[in-house]
Amino acid sequence: MNHPPNRDQGSFRATWRKLGGSSLSASLAFHVVLLIAAFFWVFRTIPEKQLQKKVDFMPTGGGGGDPALLERNMRTQHMNFATQRMARITAKDVDSLIPSSEPFEASPLKSPLQLDAITRSGGLGGEGVGGGLGDGRGKGFGSGTGVGKGFGSGARNPFGMIDPNQSALTGTFYNLNRSSDGSIKNTRYEDYHRLAVRFVNQGWNEELLSDYLKADTRLYLPYLYLPVLPATVAPRAFRQAVDPHPYWMLVYRGTVIAPKSGRFRFVGAGDDVLAVRFNKMNVFDHGYLEPTGTLSPGAPVMLAAPENQALYQIPKRALYTYPSTVDWNRNLGGMAAGPAFEVEEGHEYPIDILIAEGQGSLFAAALLIEEIGAEYPKSRTGAPVVPLFRTDYIFPAAPRGDNSPPYLLDSPVWKIVKSREKI
Repeated sequence: MNHPPNRDQGSFRATWRKLGGSSLSASLAFHVVLLIAAFFWVFRTIPEKQLQKKVDFMPTGGGGGDPALLERNMRTQHMNFATQRMARITAKDVDSLIPSSEPFEASPLKSPLQLDAITRSGGLGGEGVGGGLGDGRGKGFGSGTGVGKGFGSGARNPFGMIDPNQSALTGTFYNLNRSSDGSIKNTRYEDYHRLAVRFVNQGWNEELLSDYLKADTRLYLPYLYLPVLPATVAPRAFRQAVDPHPYWMLVYRGTVIAPKSGRFRFVGAGDDVLAVRFNKMNVFDHGYLEPTGTLSPGAPVMLAAPENQALYQIPKRALYTYPSTVDWNRNLGGMAAGPAFEVEEGHEYPIDILIAEGQGSLFAAALLIEEIGAEYPKSRTGAPVVPLFRTDYIFPAAPRGDNSPPYLLDSPVWKIVKSREKI
C-alpha cells in the first residue's frame, strides 16, 4: 500500500536545507573525527611513566623537607638575612647615608604594635629545611605554609641566624622562669634585677646563671638592632616555652678586630637591660634597669632601695634623642653615649653584650658606636647619626615601629675572629 507523502516532513527538510543544515552536519562530523584522532594521539605521545608520576605541590616552608637540602637552605637563609631593604630619613646632604624607620604615629612603647617587621623571620632555631618554627623538621620561623607550624612571613630573625659559620656574636639564652632541670621557677622582678646586677658586676661569669635553664639552641647575631617587638619572640627564637610573663637574659659573646685605631664609645638603649663589656671592662649600661647601679626615671620605685644598688656607676657622657625613639626619649632621656675606650687597628678585643627582659609585654634594644672626634650628620633633633655596631657587611631590614634609631650606612665592620660562649 502506498502512503501519501508527509507534507510536514517535506516542509522540515526544505527548511533545513534552506538554513544550511547539510553544511552544519558535515562540519560537526568533521570536528568529531578530529577530537577522536587528537585523543588517541595524546595518549600515545605522553609516556606512561609521566602519566603515573605523582606531582607534589606542597611548599617547602613549615616543618617538612628533605634533610639532604640542609646545606643549600642554610646558604639561602644567610642570603635572605643579608638582603638590605632600608628606608631613609630625609636630611640635607645625608639622605643617601642614613637608614631610618618609615613614618609612624608617635606612641609610647607599651602600646599595641604591628608585628610585620619582627615576625618576618628567616630562621629562629629549627633543625631542618622548612621555613617555620614547626614541630616537624622546620628551620625556624617562616610562612607556615608547609606541614609545620609557621610564625612570621619568612624574611629574617631579629635575634640571629642558626648558621655558626659567619662573622657574628654567639648568643646564649637563659630562661629565668625555669630551673636548670626544666622545672618552673618562681622568679620575681626583684630577683631578676639582682641577678643582672651580680652577673654584670662579678665578671660576666656564666656560672652565676647556672641555676636557670640554658637553651640548647645558639643563634649568631652580626648586629644588635631590635625595634619594639613582643618579649615572647626571644624565648620562641631559642625554642623555649613561652610564659605569660617572660623573664630571660640573653648574652652575646665574641672576639672582634678593631677596624681602625682611635677612641670610641657605644651609643644605645635597652628595655629592660642593655649592658656591654669590652676588653674585660664594663663600658656601657643604659635601660629601664641598669645593672651597674644607675636607675633610670622609668624604673620601678621598689628598686631604688640601697640594697638593690650596684657597686659603681657607668657615667653617661651624652643623651641622644631621635624622632624614631619616642619611648626612649620620654622614659630614658633618649639613647645614651657611654665612656670612651681606645683601640688599635688589627688588635683583638673580647666583647660581651647583655640584653634582658622581665615581666614586660614588649622589648627593644639597639647598639651603635661613635668615634670620638669624628664629624657625623645630624638628625633633625640635633643628635648625631652614628654608625651601627656590626660584625659583618650586612644591615637590618627596614625598621618599623618605635625605638628604631637612624644610623650611617658607612658603618665600619668589627669582624669576629673568635666565637665564644663563655668568658
